Amino acid sequence: MYVKGPRILKLLLTVVALLCSLPIPANAQIEVAEASIAELQEAMETGAVTSAEITSMYLSRIRAYDKAGPVLNAMIWVNWDAVAEAQMLDRERARTGPRGALHGIPIILKDNYDTFDLPTSAGTLALAANIPPDDARQVQKLREAGVVILGKSNMHELASGITTIGSLGGQTLNPYDLRR
Repeated sequence: MYVKGPRILKLLLTVVALLCSLPIPANAQIEVAEASIAELQEAMETGAVTSAEITSMYLSRIRAYDKAGPVLNAMIWVNWDAVAEAQMLDRERARTGPRGALHGIPIILKDNYDTFDLPTSAGTLALAANIPPDDARQVQKLREAGVVILGKSNMHELASGITTIGSLGGQTLNPYDLRR
């Protein structure tokens, strides 16, 4: 049977839509570099991956691209204990289900948000030893939602400019074009 014109387009779009709506198979690997929150959650829901595995993948990328390799200077502080936090959230998910859309999702905060467990330096060497006693309200809400904090990203010193140049973290490089 020969299908032409708008009918073939409609058929093709229907097939593509059906394929895109299929769940991620349990044995599938996920590429975290450009993954959305929804894609990460779907992968965790199907059992394809755990939050601890996703967190480990992100920490490996930080180690490879920020601390070695091209040295992007994107991160000022890294929470190398984040996998343990993710494992706790995985156990919680197994017991009671996810808290919500952010449960087990690794995130990076700018270095001007207070966290009780990482320094908050605002990108300046003068505040490198500053560890606040409490989380900022926004960070507290994110933790309550079940996020995993991977660390703090570089920023313009004291948020006083539009570049990412600071006395503590240096200049952040563009990961897609290292000349910029």
